[in-house]
Amino acid sequence: GWDSPQIWDALGSDNFGMHFYQVGEGNNNLSVSTTDYSLTNDTLVNGPFGSVIGGDYNFHAGTMIQQSASALEVALYNTSYSMFSVSFYGPHNGRVAGTGDSSPCDDSTGQAGNTLYDGWNEGIDRALILNATYWLSIDSLDYTQTSSVDASCVSSDNVVTIRLSIANHHSYSSIAILRKLSKESSFQRAASFKSNSVIEFTDILPEEYSGTVSYKIMGINESSYEIAFFDVFVSRHSAAGKTYFAHGDFLKVNDKAGRMFVITDILGREILSGDDAALIPIKSLPSGMFFLSTGMDKDISRVLRIK
Repeated sequence: GWDSPQIWDALGSDNFGMHFYQVGEGNNNLSVSTTDYSLTNDTLVNGPFGSVIGGDYNFHAGTMIQQSASALEVALYNTSYSMFSVSFYGPHNGRVAGTGDSSPCDDSTGQAGNTLYDGWNEGIDRALILNATYWLSIDSLDYTQTSSVDASCVSSDNVVTIRLSIANHHSYSSIAILRKLSKESSFQRAASFKSNSVIEFTDILPEEYSGTVSYKIMGINESSYEIAFFDVFVSRHSAAGKTYFAHGDFLKVNDKAGRMFVITDILGREILSGDDAALIPIKSLPSGMFFLSTGMDKDISRVLRIK
């Protein structure tokens, strides 16, 4: 006998900064639409399933989400309420998304006698929900390659040595290297350099560290631009780690040769495959998001973003 907003609020949605208005609180059971979207999260409003800008997001007997400092309002109803919000939660930045009506993801099939809506094909409902699903499940694993930076890495024990060749270094006044260890929730600045065609950096990790180290290479002028992103796997007391990086027209995986690789697009279609994952040609890939699976990772896919 509970209404769905009561269920979500009882399950702690307020902890995410999302309070769904219930019967008696007002701002519920509303049939409204909005074309007002937050532009602060590009994946949600301009994601792989399309742009939502300018389109209608629709409610049929929906409830509003109160705006708060703990959540990001994506589809705005007015200055106080949201129809679709997202939030981060916990020490590892778990992701949460919520909307106040089921009709945006309804396909008009259901129990006979009920009022049903094909919200999935109404306005931009489908694009926003699919972009948000992508943001929840995939974008947190974002893994970037770029042809403007050639990188090589050598890891030994707790030391990682990185050499960067930056083709368009004149575009930036400085280069920042950001680092995140596997148990850290955010990137921290590890070093800064005056922009140059070649930059070498030695990173001293915590003693006895073992696991993945993620690096972002940022080009700085008036703003900051991510120009490369790669992971280095550091094994304790190992002379060689596992490194992914772009090298010109190839994605180089510094691991044993003779491993199968498969690259698929976001719809699951195979785009490229081969028997040797040590040097993967990426020149033929268009800009976009792809999944990379290799023999070393078996069923684990890494997200590959080609700019």
